[in-house]
Amino acid sequence: MKIQDVLRGALLAAVALLAAPFSAAQEAALSIRVSPIANLYYQLGCLVDGSHCSRPAYDKLWAEEGWLDAEAGELLTEFAEISNRYSTSVWLKSEQAAPTLLGLPIPDMGPDRANYFDLSERLRAASFMSNSLEDLRERLMLVMTAPDAARMTEIVGHFEPAFRRWWESSAAEPLANVGADLNTLLASEINATVRAAVTFYGIENASVVEGLTLNLIYRPPHDGPSSGRQIQQHSLVEVVPGETARDRVGVVVHELVHYLYSLAPPTWQKLRLEGAMRVKSADSSVALGLLDEALATAIGNGVVEKQLRGDAGFKAYESRPLSFYNNPQIDQSAKLMVDLVEQYLAEGRSMDQAFVDQYFDRVLNRLDASLDTLEQRLAVTVAVVGDSQLEGLMQDVRRAVGNRSLWTLDVEEDLGNSILANHPYLHGVVLARPDQVGGLLERLGERSATPPAGAVCTLNRKNGPGLLFVASLESTPDAETLTRQMRKAPACG
Repeated sequence: MKIQDVLRGALLAAVALLAAPFSAAQEAALSIRVSPIANLYYQLGCLVDGSHCSRPAYDKLWAEEGWLDAEAGELLTEFAEISNRYSTSVWLKSEQAAPTLLGLPIPDMGPDRANYFDLSERLRAASFMSNSLEDLRERLMLVMTAPDAARMTEIVGHFEPAFRRWWESSAAEPLANVGADLNTLLASEINATVRAAVTFYGIENASVVEGLTLNLIYRPPHDGPSSGRQIQQHSLVEVVPGETARDRVGVVVHELVHYLYSLAPPTWQKLRLEGAMRVKSADSSVALGLLDEALATAIGNGVVEKQLRGDAGFKAYESRPLSFYNNPQIDQSAKLMVDLVEQYLAEGRSMDQAFVDQYFDRVLNRLDASLDTLEQRLAVTVAVVGDSQLEGLMQDVRRAVGNRSLWTLDVEEDLGNSILANHPYLHGVVLARPDQVGGLLERLGERSATPPAGAVCTLNRKNGPGLLFVASLESTPDAETLTRQMRKAPACG
């Protein structure tokens, strides 16, 4: 069966998604796309980056197909080099108000989406919406220089003939079948849950959920979990051979829920930040950092799976370790919340203070031991750095510990009115030269502490339960050395 570049479906699920909270004139549609060009671009990106994808599966595929010769290696290197040139954020010109207590920016979400966008995400979105090489070139030109867009298209085009032959023999039909079944399944069983999720996240403006697209990505057979992620309004879901729409629909809803989380209004976000402040726990920022994934998992891999499996099947599924998510803290936190999430969705309620308080109570009381690690403490954090070298070091530390949200402040900023100063439950990192440390802590409103040169110590925050890792660095160590010091850091004297 030969598939054209795009498989579109008018998903009744997404039409119904907005039927309850909004008028018929405001309805939106979710389209499913199955594109070989998008799949090829995705695989190339996975081979050179490896984050947010099932790289071992694609490494194995390309080796087995004989696509990784010397010329391919050179082209992949060039693909990575061009892509990396656009790994930057674009900040829009506007009057930036100083951050206020519990206001924007939000610690675990990155910059305000109204004021910036990530250029590398735009490149990926361009590839998702491309149906041919010519489409790809034209779309890349919107976010790349003309020479770079042309060269990227040439690189993709080099691999396209062999990839297309493999695609039509191995990937096209399975993805088409899953896409068609998803249309039916979403429309008949899942739409009410998605509609309720829109309400749960407090979203009142229908226009922000228009143009939602689900991109199906073929993932070759391989041990290990498949991957999915949300990039702007695009959901990406890897589909493994033999899986059905029922196997994938939980992941589909999971990724869509991440997008709803990013669209939730400031009043909704403020509720959960206030909850973290009320807890007065050194692990409140850790629990806050788990909330996005916990909710997406509880809805997509919990509530939706319960609808599909029935009570008995769901009970067996829920009892298995890592059955919701392949991360112990996220898996457990979602399972702790699935009953309450299900109740709120069934009643058509938006998240409120009672829900937030229950979340922090359950997660902090039942996951305490697993939250007390450097990785979890720094999953959401703010770093104050003394110079550009130390900023680069902090970025390396971020990768080493799997940080999900990092704000970096420099010595020129208004530290007393910064996100770190205004959210005292947050853990933070101060990397500075010995003559800078005391002054930076004073400007943050913390008590002064100056560890010996080259040492790292921890400082309990003055106005909240957060912890500061303070490093006084004459030279610039490597990330492994600094991370090891942070794991063993004693209390500051």
